[in-house]
Amino acid sequence: MEDAVAGEPPVVVDSAAETLHADLLVIYTIDTQFLTLDRSTLEYVPRQSPRLPALESARAITDVGERIKTLFNGNDRVGQFLRETIAPTLVYAAQITPAARP
Repeated sequence: MEDAVAGEPPVVVDSAAETLHADLLVIYTIDTQFLTLDRSTLEYVPRQSPRLPALESARAITDVGERIKTLFNGNDRVGQFLRETIAPTLVYAAQITPAARP
C-alpha cells in the first residue's frame, strides 16, 4: 500500500464482505483491531456482526448438505454471497475433475 499516509489505517476492500455489509467498509487499524467505516457518517466505529436471519433459521437443519443447499438457494444476502463465492469454485472443480460429474 504505497499510497497509504503514515499513521492512517490501510483500507481492505472485499466485494463479498460488501455484499453482507452494504453500508460498512471493513478496515484494519494500526494495532490490528477491526473497525468499520460507517459510510453514512464517515466515522470509524467498532465492527458489528451483521444480523442474518437465514443463518439463524438454518441452524435448525441438522443435515449439513441440506443446510448448505437451503442457504445457497436463498433469495437473500446469504444466498447471494454463497453463489458469488462458492459457485465459481464448484464449477471449476467440475470442469477439471471429470469423475466428479454426475
